[in-house]
Amino acid sequence: EIKKLGVEVFIINMPSLRSFSALFFPFIVIKFILFFKEQAIDLIHVNGSRSMIYGGIAAKICDTTIIWHVRIIKSDIFLDRLLAFLSTRIVIISDAVSRRFLWVRNRAKIVKIYNGVDLCEFNPTIPISSIREEIGIRKDSFLIGIISQLIPWKGHVYFLRAASILLEKNPFIDFLIVGDDIIKNGA
Repeated sequence: EIKKLGVEVFIINMPSLRSFSALFFPFIVIKFILFFKEQAIDLIHVNGSRSMIYGGIAAKICDTTIIWHVRIIKSDIFLDRLLAFLSTRIVIISDAVSRRFLWVRNRAKIVKIYNGVDLCEFNPTIPISSIREEIGIRKDSFLIGIISQLIPWKGHVYFLRAASILLEKNPFIDFLIVGDDIIKNGA
């Protein structure tokens, strides 16, 4: 889609560091260094730890500004310290994610930017009753939902416990969980 907009696209594969392909790590970092220099890159934005490992080392060597965008609450203490050292700035998406970096002394290095929602993607003209009917939810019930990736640290267990307690007090409540399982591409 980006190519259709006339934007030049370059792909550098970043193999998993937990397998035999980790032996190629230095060569991939060198590819990044050469790419950053060849393209005269001034700013790098990475999303995720693996990207930050490859890009962060190359950016440090090239003395290039790099922003690490962090969306995950779960910390890897040693790796976080290394990646924070390599980062020029760390963008976090919530207060919960910021707790992952309480140990960072230079608080100006951390910037909170909430995830945006493109309201044009949603159609407020669709009647709620038809959505309830489509997925089998009673039209007269009070509906409580959670929308997130189906992974343990999102707290679905607490949602289910709360649902159980609420249903004992009011049977006219329906609960909806929307999400997908863990990303399958190894990211």
